[in-house]
Amino acid sequence: MDTNILNKEFLILQKMIEGDEKALKYFFDSYYVDLCNFVNSYIKNEMISEDIVQNIFIYFWGKKNSFT
Repeated sequence: MDTNILNKEFLILQKMIEGDEKALKYFFDSYYVDLCNFVNSYIKNEMISEDIVQNIFIYFWGKKNSFT
């Protein structure tokens, strides 16, 4: 993967940890579909897969202050 992309995502991740909701939206928009597809490859139920991924984002947002 391109180093510039990794640096950009790292900076956006830092912003999200600081509470920037736009950064959270960026990660959600960028990874939601791929994560749903990944989870669904194991669960075999799209609705449950979407719930799991949404809960992961909610959990991550709630724990953002504990990440360094």
